[in-house]
Amino acid sequence: AYEITYGDWSSDVCSSDLQAQRLNSIGSGYRERSFRVENDQSGSTYVIGLTRGTPDYDFNGGGFIPENYNTPGYFLIKYNQLHQPLWGYQTKYPESLLGILNSKISRNGNLIIAGYYSGLFIDIDFSSASVSHLVNQPYGNYGLYVAVYDSAGHFLYHNEIIAQHDSLNVMLGDRTFISDIETDDDDNIYVTGYSGDVMLPAGNQNDTLKEFTYFMAKYDSACNLIWLHHLNKEIKEFHNWTNFNNLMLDADHAGNLYATITFTDSLNICFENEGPQYVFAKPYDYQWNPFSAESHNRDFIIIKYDNNGHYLKHVQFGSAINSTQKHLDAIFANDKLTVLAAFDSEINFSDTAFHSSGQDTVYDYNLALMQFDTALQCVTKHRFYNNILSPRQGNNYLAADECGNVLLRCNLSEYNAFPFPPFATNDYKIIDRDNLYLFDRNFKLRDSIVTDFHTMSDFSAASISNGTISLISTFLKLHTLGNFSVSEVPSISGQDEYDVYLAQLTYEGCHKEPAQGYVLEFPNVFTPNNDNWNEVFEPILISNVNDLSIDIYDRWGIKLFRSSSASDWWKGFNKSGMPVPAGVYFYVASFNSSGKAYKKSGSLTLIR
Repeated sequence: AYEITYGDWSSDVCSSDLQAQRLNSIGSGYRERSFRVENDQSGSTYVIGLTRGTPDYDFNGGGFIPENYNTPGYFLIKYNQLHQPLWGYQTKYPESLLGILNSKISRNGNLIIAGYYSGLFIDIDFSSASVSHLVNQPYGNYGLYVAVYDSAGHFLYHNEIIAQHDSLNVMLGDRTFISDIETDDDDNIYVTGYSGDVMLPAGNQNDTLKEFTYFMAKYDSACNLIWLHHLNKEIKEFHNWTNFNNLMLDADHAGNLYATITFTDSLNICFENEGPQYVFAKPYDYQWNPFSAESHNRDFIIIKYDNNGHYLKHVQFGSAINSTQKHLDAIFANDKLTVLAAFDSEINFSDTAFHSSGQDTVYDYNLALMQFDTALQCVTKHRFYNNILSPRQGNNYLAADECGNVLLRCNLSEYNAFPFPPFATNDYKIIDRDNLYLFDRNFKLRDSIVTDFHTMSDFSAASISNGTISLISTFLKLHTLGNFSVSEVPSISGQDEYDVYLAQLTYEGCHKEPAQGYVLEFPNVFTPNNDNWNEVFEPILISNVNDLSIDIYDRWGIKLFRSSSASDWWKGFNKSGMPVPAGVYFYVASFNSSGKAYKKSGSLTLIR
């Protein structure tokens, strides 16, 4: 374990829980960017990023080349547990015409992506097998889309929200963007974002989005629109990118929705189909910094809705003094909503006021990590003394695995000289320290890794599932993790460019069994060869286990079979009843024990 420094915790950390396993890089000599990383239950990893060149995606020298390889733009690559590429695409279009900015693995194992597009005949099916066009958008009008693919990369469904006018530069997140994707237990899809233009959903003229509003859309698992609502926002301060904060969304098992957002001036927390209910931040001090949107009047708020978007309740956090709050991320796990926020001077709770300990309270922030129950009561809260510089949502992540372990990734950024010269040209390099914290389902710290300072990393993301953690970020020059290191591909332009690193860590995951609890053991080999011995894959030891179901995946992450009873164990066939070839496969067992839900995963070898 690594020594950590923070405000309100003891440093009781178990040792050697987080183990670095792999570190690889994607680079071409031109600038690459990372945006998203997702782990599925089979242990595979999806990587989404942007390239302006032709990078080598095969870390093992196997010569893998994705489709549309010679067209710079966004890329989508799937790797197995060994970081061997399984399939991948570049999107056929430059970043000015199509972008992938968000992603989510659904509960049935499909990959959901969302982003922007502009232009005529944009094909959202990235393969060469078929064509599925998005609704035409004249160049300069940026629409938004959501699309679904199966675990083998095959396109399934899509839908769009169509701009009626010039929606400005969504490539930079200026006015129109999708900020989050969530799914519920029924695999409905929720998309949130900000509309910088009058926009219409495809095929539905009744749900018009007004200009400059936050929105939330609900789709079924086939991307059919169920409803689309918006929140009115009043802004009086100077318009630049800091006004358009991300609206994040999480769903509980009852289907209720939790929206978290930072806002300025006032915000209507009821959608347009209900009566207005405005909340207000502190009055803006226009004399303090009239030319900047870095005003000290930002509050953050959590709003609870039912699954039809009807307002239920909210809780708001701010300060009695000039203090900017920045909501960074949220995740629902263990029947609680975990929220990460930043503050530069003070943030008030019902019983506590956290104060900043930064060197420069105008530009340096502390982090607050909080847990809320479904009644929006704050049950746990802690503070990090990180002194980070102007934290952004794209660099700070929360994630949770199937058993409720919570991962926090936060990025400490500093200039190598103080004071930071605001709004002026300077040559100071940004240096970073990546902070990774793993908590158990009771919100107790299990382990942490804090990297050495290194030259700028940016556009970070993280994912956690079944004992595996994946990290992705851009980096400049060199990045190290444990005993691993990667270097930037030499720049072709002669100027500083960026590469993407993909890191893998392991931890004791969902299969760790309590000393007193259940017993569930599986074989690692079975031989369905009709000799009446070892013909089925079934538990070899089982005790205090209820409602057991087992999903079987191949090495590409495709689900082959689901068993839900003792009379239906896997016999080595796929969904079509055809025998699968000999090789390595993966299982995920879901079950209940003593009133709690558990998952256990592993690999098995099929021999014929």
